[in-house]
Amino acid sequence: MNLKRLFSFKSKEKQEKIDRGIAASIQLKALSRIPLSNRDLDWDRAFMKNTGEAHLACKVPQIQDGADGFPYFQLEIPDVETPFQAYTVEKLIEDHLLKDGLGVSVTSYDEKPDRTYSYGELLNYHYRKTFRSNQKNWIKPSPDQFDGGYEILGGNPSEKILHPLARKVILAYLVKNKVHFPKISLLNIKTSDGLMNQLVFNLVPTQFIDEKHFQAVLSSLAWFLPVHYTYTSIPEHYLGDLFFDLYTT
Repeated sequence: MNLKRLFSFKSKEKQEKIDRGIAASIQLKALSRIPLSNRDLDWDRAFMKNTGEAHLACKVPQIQDGADGFPYFQLEIPDVETPFQAYTVEKLIEDHLLKDGLGVSVTSYDEKPDRTYSYGELLNYHYRKTFRSNQKNWIKPSPDQFDGGYEILGGNPSEKILHPLARKVILAYLVKNKVHFPKISLLNIKTSDGLMNQLVFNLVPTQFIDEKHFQAVLSSLAWFLPVHYTYTSIPEHYLGDLFFDLYTT
């Protein structure tokens, strides 16, 4: 391929991406007009499908805590005719959001966001170009899974499971909640359906102010993980050297 043809190809590819972004913005604007009472699972899927590449404007302030207490980068769906500096969620993920530990809120006509995206949903987009995945190789925790009835292997989660930036963000969150030596393991649990995955942390109630604080922090870890991931926590001696530092420099 000669240089002229190469530049022509790249220019065409760039224009096609711009066109997709504009089309996605128009779709989001139309979806945002649908009343809340009529927004079902199909609405949510359509909104997610168009969010990644859509051309969006930045709100002021750029970052604000949501109702759940987590920080969100605030974007709004602009009117097509209005000049604005365009941001795309997929580029923000790579440039800022994974590193800074932020979710995204997308707003149109109302102060209340049309949809918010957790850090874990953005992490999933980084891996798979979709905010949610229907993967069935993750198993929900059960009270008896460590009683010897299951064959369990443990290892350090790879970058394809938990990005180093995500590990650093989760570490900062746990340290903020007074957990100073958090560890993690990726379990492979042998079941009748094959090998299933599950993340496990070395968190126990004695590390926290009280049981309520422990349960609140444990449940909030879901915000940092892709929706299809499952996880639990157990005392460190259950796995011993199969636990690994959550983040190392």
